[in-house]
Amino acid sequence: MDIDECRRLTTASDISVGGTGFSWKSILGILAVLGSSIVFTGLNTFSKIVFNSSNITAFEMAYLRCLTNFIANGLYAQYLRLDMLAIPKRVAGTLFYRVIFSIFGFIFGFLGLKLMTFSEYTCVSYVYPMLTQIAAYLIINEKLTIYDGVSCVLNFAGVVIIAIHYEGGSNKEAESLWVFAVPLIAATFWALGDVYQRKIKTQIHYVVSPIYICIGGCIGCSMLVLLVNSETNTHTNYNLRIIMLIIMVGIFGALGTVLVTLAFQYEKAGRLAIFTYLSVPYSLLVDYFYFKIDLNLYNLLGASLIVFGSATITFLRGFGFIE
Repeated sequence: MDIDECRRLTTASDISVGGTGFSWKSILGILAVLGSSIVFTGLNTFSKIVFNSSNITAFEMAYLRCLTNFIANGLYAQYLRLDMLAIPKRVAGTLFYRVIFSIFGFIFGFLGLKLMTFSEYTCVSYVYPMLTQIAAYLIINEKLTIYDGVSCVLNFAGVVIIAIHYEGGSNKEAESLWVFAVPLIAATFWALGDVYQRKIKTQIHYVVSPIYICIGGCIGCSMLVLLVNSETNTHTNYNLRIIMLIIMVGIFGALGTVLVTLAFQYEKAGRLAIFTYLSVPYSLLVDYFYFKIDLNLYNLLGASLIVFGSATITFLRGFGFIE
């Protein structure tokens, strides 16, 4: 499949639904990012179990994710017979920024997940959608409506309510300010990476960007793993359970990255970022049912605001009440 075929498919999907101005490609973008929220919640769940069950470092986890993602996405690219070197010169620089920012997002994301409880990490890192809207406005001049802003504020308010009143049993290490800064840094890199992916749009196939991210991540993170292990003189102890969990992290990571890349080809970065807030209520459910952490009224209120803020804008736009 070449770039002309990719563009043809994109053009064919740009058809309004029932004359409302809500296009099929917009629906595809929203569904893809909603799916990625579920997938990334699964990825973070498996990752947190690995961190709780072993002495693996965040750098090693990032390296293993990139390695397993590369294998999964590489097989898919081979199936599609993609020419991975056919990158237009006008896209190369943008793709480079997308790759670099995404790799740093992986590293700081895993570091935050290792140091914090699952829901705390998710709540703090989800300033990401608002950062994406700001970055999209500053870097690629995307214009958003007042409705997008209201939806984002409702979602952000839900995150703040959960974060302030969270009772997930933080340890002393996770209460320090520098630890809470880690997921904020990760969120900044994610936002920048997604905006540059939006800038690329459909100029390259949606699986190309994730593969280059994996290649760069394998190179960079492997060097960090060797450096950290040599300095600390520590080595990770693997067993079959840990290996299977890491494989699941890789599979979920590959699928999630492809879904996000596909989504940002078809819809505005700032608009799609709003729907990623749904990872917050997902993580609360995982904490409650798997990690056995009790939820309180503030958890439920915050999650309700997040779901309401995301669902309302989809309903209004889908039925043509807003553009």
